[in-house]
Amino acid sequence: MLVAWELCKCFWRGGVPREALQFAPCSGAVGGARLVASPEVGAVILTGGTSTALRMLEATPAMNLLAETGGKNATVVTGMSDRDMAIKHVLHSAFSHTGQKCSATSLLILEAEVYEDADFRKTLIDAIESMKVGSAWELDTRIGPMIHAPDGDLERASRSSSMASRGR
Repeated sequence: MLVAWELCKCFWRGGVPREALQFAPCSGAVGGARLVASPEVGAVILTGGTSTALRMLEATPAMNLLAETGGKNATVVTGMSDRDMAIKHVLHSAFSHTGQKCSATSLLILEAEVYEDADFRKTLIDAIESMKVGSAWELDTRIGPMIHAPDGDLERASRSSSMASRGR
């Protein structure tokens, strides 16, 4: 919210009228739903969940909605790729910003030749396991703390994954 506030201030200082750009922070579930349904709102820019975007469009089908929603961001590695470079980019995309960036790789699609390449698999696993998890204040940390503890779908997926890895 603070970043949005500072951005709005920049636009206003740059000459955008306050009537054209308004800062209205609110809970998406309560105030946000009423705000976006208002006929006085010309457009809504959303960074959020797909379910939120769909609820907004169900409530106001003619809404001018510009949305970046959650979902699966895939990285495809083909047999023609430079595999070391592919691993470098996959790690950067998947784990930079603790994987919490909206464009983070969450799905890795490998062409059969790459999937069956034992060297590729070993190098990828070694690279992931070598990444230091720790405090953002430690310079050698590659995966820092999460913004907040997992909840909802992420918590359920984490629990399911943890039980599956223990053979339950």
